[in-house]
Amino acid sequence: MNSKTRSIWIGIGIGAILLLFISLPILWDKYQVLKFRQTNQQVLVNAAGESSSAMQNDYILITKKPESLPEQDISVSIGGLHWYSLSSGAVVLPYDRQMNNKIYIASGNRRAAVQLTASAMENKKLEVDISIAPKSSPLVFIQDINKKVASIAVQGANSVYMEPVIPGVTAKLIENKVQISFENELQSNNFFCFRIILENENGKSFTTVAVLPKNYEEFISVSTAEEFQAIKENLSANYRLINDIDLSGFSWQPIGTPENPFTGVFDGNGYSVSGLKYPYGGEELELNSFNLLGNCQNAIIRNLCIIEPQIKGEMLRFGDLIAAALAGPSNHCLIENCAVIGGFIQSRNNCAAGFLQNAQDCVLLNLYNSAKIEAKLPANVMMDTGGIAAMMNSFMAYCANEGDVSASHLNGGLFGYGNKASVWRCINTGKVKGSVFIGEFPPGAIFQTIDDYYMSECVFVKGSASRAGSAFGGGAISDISLIEADNLQDKEALSLLGEIEGENAQWLLNDDYAKGIMPSGIRTLKLYRPGVDYID
Repeated sequence: MNSKTRSIWIGIGIGAILLLFISLPILWDKYQVLKFRQTNQQVLVNAAGESSSAMQNDYILITKKPESLPEQDISVSIGGLHWYSLSSGAVVLPYDRQMNNKIYIASGNRRAAVQLTASAMENKKLEVDISIAPKSSPLVFIQDINKKVASIAVQGANSVYMEPVIPGVTAKLIENKVQISFENELQSNNFFCFRIILENENGKSFTTVAVLPKNYEEFISVSTAEEFQAIKENLSANYRLINDIDLSGFSWQPIGTPENPFTGVFDGNGYSVSGLKYPYGGEELELNSFNLLGNCQNAIIRNLCIIEPQIKGEMLRFGDLIAAALAGPSNHCLIENCAVIGGFIQSRNNCAAGFLQNAQDCVLLNLYNSAKIEAKLPANVMMDTGGIAAMMNSFMAYCANEGDVSASHLNGGLFGYGNKASVWRCINTGKVKGSVFIGEFPPGAIFQTIDDYYMSECVFVKGSASRAGSAFGGGAISDISLIEADNLQDKEALSLLGEIEGENAQWLLNDDYAKGIMPSGIRTLKLYRPGVDYID
């Protein structure tokens, strides 16, 4: 081989090596795309009426920025439709180049959005970071509004607003704190809550603020079924059980009504109520809703177990029935450290739930249900059904459902439908049965659908439902764990839910009533109280 030929071959070799180096990143990206297309099975949410084939015109590889905190699980979505977890490090999202595409990012109570730029579409790659959204606590309690002003630490916000607006309460953003001010007349009120939504140009965070009344010391003791029923005569007082109560053979009537709701404090004091039954047998009262406490407004209900309730709507000879063990429609209520143990709760042509029919602007903490829940409905009728609440526009945390839940539409393990719902550190192990709702919304292990806010750090058992839940464009889901039923006593598998052992444990293993874990407050009566700083 002469020198000229040798030079040509050397040049070709060098060119091939250079081409290989240039091509390697492209080939690697192609490999990553194929890999994640094949292995990406963590679809958290699908959108109403949308199919995955409708978004297949192109794709982009989404990764988490290296400086993102490693403990943060981030989920991403094109346009707020199909949500995917970034727990494996990357995900491939399909999209349509003709649309004004945004990448939505969620983690905990934070949500952000970034525009899908021409550069990102050309490179088929984008790094995301949730730290561009404001940061705040999911829940805070204010326990002494005599101080008139409370301060909540936040980060990265440039505006704040309240939902709902409470007359006499204002929220103002001052540097890295939200100052909440109260008028004097609010000091005599009972419990209420609201959300503060912090915003900047990139996203939002959601914080529920729970305001407790001034200290109450006087309680009326309740020791018999007759004394319990007599609460109807004084709906604003504070009551405390001093022993277990058996309602067997008692024709119970729910205490609060729409016109006169219960507005006081009911402390079960760790005792139980059994024998709650409807219909009673014999003559029936014409009730369209059956539960223990009826309608509740600005009330506090805590430390109570309801044992083996038997509410059977199909046995009624006439009318419709909303069925729940604890309460009916509840507004601005705190319900904590309560359990419904076993039993059967069945509605007739209406919604059903383990605890309450409709939770509006409430805080639900440390609740456990193992009753079987069923909404007895005509075919294709939509009625909310859930193990904890049928419908909610509230904050829910440290709640567990082990009861099977069945209905036609809008049913979930913990609740069926949420408008502005915040769900944090909850678990479902009960089987959820029902029909797909509008396109691609199957019954969910936690809920069927939410319209806004978030679900995060929740666990459900394989086989209980096909997914944790679904959301319309405004809601976000992140940090969801699917576990095997055999792992319900595995502390590591359940670690997403918070502390499971130790002095500050939020959950108990090996409880006599629970197959899996039970919120610890039901047994210890300890109150969960994340607080705020006060200003004189």
